[in-house]
Amino acid sequence: MAGPDQDLCAVTSTSLAATPPVVGQGVWTQVAGPNNAVFSSTTSPTATVSGLLPGASYTFRWTVSNGGCQPVTDDVEIGINQLPSAADAGVDQTQFNSGIFVSHGNTPAVGLGTWSVISGSANISDDNDPSSNVSLTPNTSATLVWTINNANCPPTTDTVILNYVSEADIIIEKTVVESGPYLAGQDITYRIVVRNAGPSNDPAVFIRDNLPANFAVSAVHVTATGSAAILSNQSTNTAIVVNADIPVGTSTVEILVEGKIASTFEGI
Repeated sequence: MAGPDQDLCAVTSTSLAATPPVVGQGVWTQVAGPNNAVFSSTTSPTATVSGLLPGASYTFRWTVSNGGCQPVTDDVEIGINQLPSAADAGVDQTQFNSGIFVSHGNTPAVGLGTWSVISGSANISDDNDPSSNVSLTPNTSATLVWTINNANCPPTTDTVILNYVSEADIIIEKTVVESGPYLAGQDITYRIVVRNAGPSNDPAVFIRDNLPANFAVSAVHVTATGSAAILSNQSTNTAIVVNADIPVGTSTVEILVEGKIASTFEGI
C-alpha cells in the first residue's frame, strides 16, 4: 500500500503513491538512504520526496495508525541511477600496412560500454573492451559507435571511422649506363631501379622486362637495398623476371643487365 517501487534516472525528487487510508492516519518516514530526504508532507499519500542523490537507494515507509490499534506498515524502494559517462570513441584512424586496429574508447566511470558497427564491415574482438582489436579487410572503411549504458538512463554515444588503405605506388626507373651513340659489339649495361612511393608496403612486387633482341646478355645482377627483399629471381638472357618485397621509403631493388650490342645492330 506504500505504492510501487521506483527505478529512476538522475532525478533529485519523485512523487510517492501510497494508498490513502479509509480509517486512521498515514505517515511517511525514511527507513534507509545515504542522506535525509525531505517530504513535502509526511501525511500525504502522494507527497513529493526531494533531496535524492543519483546513484543512491532509499526506503520509505508508509505507516497507518488508528488509535490504540496495531499500526499497519508498508515500504517502497526507490533507486536513483546515475547518468552514464560521456562516450568518447577516440580519433578517426587510417592505416596503410595493417587491417588490425586498436580502438580507443574511454573507460566509463559509470555504466558499461559496447562497440558496434553502424557502417561498413569490421570484426570486433571484444564488444565491451574500450581498447578492443578491430579487423578490416584491405581498402575498406567502417564506422563504429561506442555506446555507454547505465540501467534505464539514456545512453551516451560517440563514433569513430577506421580506414584501411592498402595501396602502393611502384616506381620503375630504367636507364642505360653508357651514353650513345651505340655501336654494334659495344659493351652496354641496363640499370633498372624499383622503389615504392607508398603509402603501403608491397610484399609482392612482380618485375618483368623483356630484353631487346639485339642485346646479347652476359650477366644479370639483382640486389636489394634497405629493407627490400628478393623473393625469387627467374631472369634469363631474354627477360627479367623478379619477385620482391619492397616497403615504403628508400628501400629499392636494383637490376643490372650486362652484355653487348649484337653485331647486326645498326648504330644510333
